[in-house]
Amino acid sequence: MKNAKLLLILGVTALLAGCGGQPSASSESSSKAESSEASTSEVVTSEESSAEVSSSEESSFESSSVVATWNITLDVAEHLKDAVVLEKLTAEAGEVISIRRVNVDEYTIDQVLLDGVALEEVEGVFSFVMPEKDVTVKVTEKYIETQVTVNADDGVANYSLYSVDDLGNFAPLETVEPGVKVAIKINLAEKCYISSVKGSVVDGYEFDFELKNEYFVSDSAVIASRAFGLVINIVTERSIFSDDSVIGTHSGYQLGYMNGARHTVTISPSGKVLFDNSNYQGVYDAERDVLSLEDGEYEIYFGEVVSYMFVKATSYRYVYPLLMNNAEASFKQITRDLRDTVLFSIGTEDEVLYYGFGDLPKAGDEGFSISEVSEPNLIYGSDIFADESIYSINGVIYENYSSLDGEVVFFERNQGFEVGTYTGENGDLVLDGYRNGTYNGKAITYKCDWSFVTITSDEGVFIFKIDISEMTYEEVEVSTGAYYGVSVSGVGKYGKSKASITGYVIHDDLTLSTLDARLEENDPMKMTPQDDGSFISETSFRSGNSSSSGAYTYYTFTQILFSPNGEDMVVTTWSETIYDSSEIAPKISTPSIYLVSKNFTNYTGTYAASNTAVASIKDTVGEKYLAVLSNSDAMSEETSSLYYDGSDYHFGVDVTLVEGTSFEDEGARFHIDEGDTCLTYAKTVNSAMVMMPADGSDGYKGTYTGEDDSTITVDGFGNITGVIEGTYTISGDGSLIVGEQKIVLDLTNMTYTIGEAGVSLPFAGKAYRGSCEDDGDMWYFYMIFSEEEMTFNCSMSYSSGVTTNGQYMNNKGAAVEYTHNAGVVSATVYHYNDPYIISFTYSEASDSFVVSSISGYIYSFMAGMTLNLVA
Repeated sequence: MKNAKLLLILGVTALLAGCGGQPSASSESSSKAESSEASTSEVVTSEESSAEVSSSEESSFESSSVVATWNITLDVAEHLKDAVVLEKLTAEAGEVISIRRVNVDEYTIDQVLLDGVALEEVEGVFSFVMPEKDVTVKVTEKYIETQVTVNADDGVANYSLYSVDDLGNFAPLETVEPGVKVAIKINLAEKCYISSVKGSVVDGYEFDFELKNEYFVSDSAVIASRAFGLVINIVTERSIFSDDSVIGTHSGYQLGYMNGARHTVTISPSGKVLFDNSNYQGVYDAERDVLSLEDGEYEIYFGEVVSYMFVKATSYRYVYPLLMNNAEASFKQITRDLRDTVLFSIGTEDEVLYYGFGDLPKAGDEGFSISEVSEPNLIYGSDIFADESIYSINGVIYENYSSLDGEVVFFERNQGFEVGTYTGENGDLVLDGYRNGTYNGKAITYKCDWSFVTITSDEGVFIFKIDISEMTYEEVEVSTGAYYGVSVSGVGKYGKSKASITGYVIHDDLTLSTLDARLEENDPMKMTPQDDGSFISETSFRSGNSSSSGAYTYYTFTQILFSPNGEDMVVTTWSETIYDSSEIAPKISTPSIYLVSKNFTNYTGTYAASNTAVASIKDTVGEKYLAVLSNSDAMSEETSSLYYDGSDYHFGVDVTLVEGTSFEDEGARFHIDEGDTCLTYAKTVNSAMVMMPADGSDGYKGTYTGEDDSTITVDGFGNITGVIEGTYTISGDGSLIVGEQKIVLDLTNMTYTIGEAGVSLPFAGKAYRGSCEDDGDMWYFYMIFSEEEMTFNCSMSYSSGVTTNGQYMNNKGAAVEYTHNAGVVSATVYHYNDPYIISFTYSEASDSFVVSSISGYIYSFMAGMTLNLVA
């Protein structure tokens, strides 16, 4: 019956399974044996099996050795695993199982549930009898009241907790429940500020609270589902600043030599500074309201609206106006006056947010002040930062102008002296003193230059000369168009002048353009009326490099005076070099004077003076001159002329050749008439123009005494009387020729000597040498006079001695022509093709020369140098 026994065991097993439980252990040997038998037994029908099990059930249980055990599952939170001890995780039915409480001081056990039914606790132990099944034991925690712990120092006056819902609504936190999102509102003690608000949970992670509106909030600030779920730590510091408004991030722009660079500065209440990502520690001076950074090169000055960061370096200075918490504002523009006072604005293209005004500090300054101003009141112009604009700031009037480097600067000004109503032919001219007014009832803008007013209206540009004493005006006629004339560029060998055509164009807007020989027009320069009726235009450029003489600004000036008929004008040009170093004196060139005319049409090519009759004729003191434009040597086609008598200009004078066949002839004399009035005579001596005395004489008029006390009288008009009688001519060296006799006059001592007719060469064959120091170098000048003609050879060298081949002049050893008059020797030498006229005054007592004057600035250091005779 082995098969029947096996079926019985399987049936019992199935029955137990059907009762809802499986035993946890059985007789292993019995199972193996019966399994082996089953494998060899015959197949049994279900009816047979059922009958056998039914008849043998009782004896089967009695004879089995299997013991059933059941599983115990512990359901407990992770942080409570050490709070209770369970005796075992498996047990047989009927066993008493104990659950013991531990760590009672740190955790509170609320209940222990057996399959959902609470167990009774007796002296810290929960017990139950193991049933014939698997069970679950769940341990729950008893929640304490304080689920949020706040740690704060005495910088916190008080605080309040709030709950936050998903919509961001805040409500006072009255009950503490797991899963609630928490916010905190903090009230600080005076002069304290929040350094940080951090949260933490029991199982270790930390997070920051951020200030939103008036609350500190964090998405992680949720009360945990257990006791001690949230801890908030508030860290405060006490501010070192007297004004908490400076705390935060500032954006600003760099003022100084490099305008417009953007910077940000973040300032903490304790004095920590983050400047363009660089950290600094500051020392705060409450009395000055200044934060000095640790290296001493930076200081931050605090204003009510704008703060300023000052870079206090030794060789430069920067100022950063910092607009607090306005990183989107942009620098607009700055203007500065001669005292380094600045006016600037911060804002957008469409809106000015802030104007600043005050003194810009210099390097090493201990402090500075930039006050805050409202929008300046524009009086004249389109914008307060535009050139020539006039505006008021805090009741003070300012005017802008363009500086050398193109920057717009400003200066204080008063109401113009020209203010008032002037009468004239075309109605009233009303000037307000600030460049606004009316002319004949129509609105105008104007500029006043002393007694000249240039007005601009819808009808054009006009110039008026005003009389303040009579309160009248009269219109000044200015002829526009092109003018041409001959510009003398130098004097060559034998006194021949080299000249080129110079052209000028006067535009309708009162600007001036210069034309070269090819008639190319340059950029127009604005003409500014002067009190003497002339107009000056100015241009300049700044050196980009420093030289041994320092960086400089080079100015060129052109002054124009119109003739009464508007057909001619006299043009004076000069230059001025201003060095940055105050130790270097400005260098001003000798003015060049040209006569230009609308009637002069021979304006192509480069000319020698003999081709075109033109000259600037000066007397010994350089006050008077004569200029003549002509298309022929003999002036038969004279175009225009100008005579300056030392104080007045005389346009269109009649110039009559009295003696000589050409304007350039040696010894030629000229009669200058203006109408019926004889002004003077002129003559040339070795092609150098010398003005005659006002009475028309030739300059030699007077009585002279000889060595034997005899006398001669010169009338100045070609006649001589006394021990010598007759008519005279003037030789190239200034002596008088009477027949075969030569009379040498000493104009200083009014004496005369008789010599042979011909050229007198008092320095023939002599050599003179001089030296002087310039910029640490010793310079030498050397000249040797010719034996046979009025020429000398000259040279220039420095430091290493003297050469005779024109080392630093490009005369290349050639003969240099000179003139001699009353002990003064004058000659023209060249440096890189530029002429320099040098005058030497001779001392007969020491037989030496002193450089009395020199035109141009390259060799200006030679002035006063003594040249001694070389043995």
